[in-house]
Amino acid sequence: HSFPTRRSSDLAEKLDIKAFDSLEEVLSDENVHAVLISTPPDRHSEPAIAALKHGKHVLLEKPMTLSVKEAEKIEKTARGTGLKLELLHVQRFYPQHVKAKELLDEGAIGKLLTVRTVLGNSDPEILSGKKYPGWQDALFNIGVHRADLIRWLVGSEVKGVYAQADRLLSDTIEGDTRETNDHVAGILQFENGVVGTLIASKLSFHGEDRSTTLIGTKGAIITFAEGHDVVLKLSDGSTQYFDFESAHAQEVLELTDLHERFALSVLNNTPVDVTGKDGIEAVRIVEGFERAAKEKKFQTIR
Repeated sequence: HSFPTRRSSDLAEKLDIKAFDSLEEVLSDENVHAVLISTPPDRHSEPAIAALKHGKHVLLEKPMTLSVKEAEKIEKTARGTGLKLELLHVQRFYPQHVKAKELLDEGAIGKLLTVRTVLGNSDPEILSGKKYPGWQDALFNIGVHRADLIRWLVGSEVKGVYAQADRLLSDTIEGDTRETNDHVAGILQFENGVVGTLIASKLSFHGEDRSTTLIGTKGAIITFAEGHDVVLKLSDGSTQYFDFESAHAQEVLELTDLHERFALSVLNNTPVDVTGKDGIEAVRIVEGFERAAKEKKFQTIR
């Protein structure tokens, strides 16, 4: 658990903060009350559980882990200690998604029937043979974003899934037992009857590829469409557009206030926004996709 000393020291000096040489040193410091864990997801469980057992609140990068079993261990530890555990599922807090949720909950499109969401990005190096760790794929690295998002939008648990996962261009780094993928298409069946489709891809070389469409009995809500942030199209032929000053191109990292929200929940002892259970359910969906793709059949996940 040693850290790259030179790199951490340089960053600490730049930000005027303290640098640590190891995880053990962080956890034994009584002045550290909370930690952010952003290691690769296959190495989330051990430091998260150790931090909680040492009395530290935890803000954890997505995905929570690569399996429901490991995610549940973290959440159980957090419950046992009474400490805060929050997941960095930030896409719920994008203004476009907040507006879509608001319109949906207001009944703007009537009864929700279906939802479809797409999230794609690209790495030019994929075209020149770059190899990736198994976890750095379309499924767990990209798809989990939208698994959490549409579960939050729909307001219901997913009871079953089907998916196809492909490796069209990507190669896995040598020695990694987990094979990567670069394009995933999934179907979700929600407990409230809504049916969803999800596409996650590392092959979106055209740029913008991040829309979500919610279709109801009275119309549809569409994000990132027709040059607007949110479009409301109703069955009476009317259309409304919503745009935000903070909107920017997809390749620009969108910042949210989730880190601040977490800090305030610790300081004020208030509930976190994205819970350990939320993290588990997002993993449950993509783990179900993974199993469905391997077995080539529909999977009941709850």
